[in-house]
Amino acid sequence: MVFWIIAVLLILVLFIISLVTFPPGLKYKPSVVSMEIEKIDVKINFSVIDSELVKKLEPFKDITTEFIYTTQNKDGRQIKGKISAVSKNEAKVFLEGTGLKVLTLESVAIGRDEPFTIYYQPK
Repeated sequence: MVFWIIAVLLILVLFIISLVTFPPGLKYKPSVVSMEIEKIDVKINFSVIDSELVKKLEPFKDITTEFIYTTQNKDGRQIKGKISAVSKNEAKVFLEGTGLKVLTLESVAIGRDEPFTIYYQPK
């Protein structure tokens, strides 16, 4: 019985607190505000494109990837190395253009093996 009385009193107190905190009637009713958007006349000056500063700009260079290769020369000796090229096909064409037979050509993984070492390490 005591438990029920305490539970009812607790619910009653919470109800009174909610009425004080969130009153049922609004004191200020929101009014409808009409807003008119002002139209702005935007003019773009395209003559900037024809300026000397823009004409002197250089386009971005292609992003190169590093490749590890194994090739074979005319004597049959294997040569291993690295080459930077835009694509794997470009690297292969370059190596074959120097008279080498491409055996393997793989792109180098981007990133570092040890991220917590400093970039520049004097010898």
